[in-house]
Amino acid sequence: ARLSFGSVAETPIRITKVEDIMKEKILTDELVDEASEMVKDAVSPITDIRGTADYRRDMCGVLIKRAIIKAADRARGE
Repeated sequence: ARLSFGSVAETPIRITKVEDIMKEKILTDELVDEASEMVKDAVSPITDIRGTADYRRDMCGVLIKRAIIKAADRARGE
């Protein structure tokens, strides 16, 4: 799996630390939660009129969690 974000750093970034912890592991709720928290530390968004850096950081955690769950569902054919 490859995980990346745009608009939360100077350039689009891959979250390789999260990719690495997910390799060859069984997908559990705990692993998804760990990945979500790690993403928050890996991004460096700015505050502007559209949202604060804290809000954007939190949303990255939410969005990666949703993306991982959706990808797992697709892989299972759901």
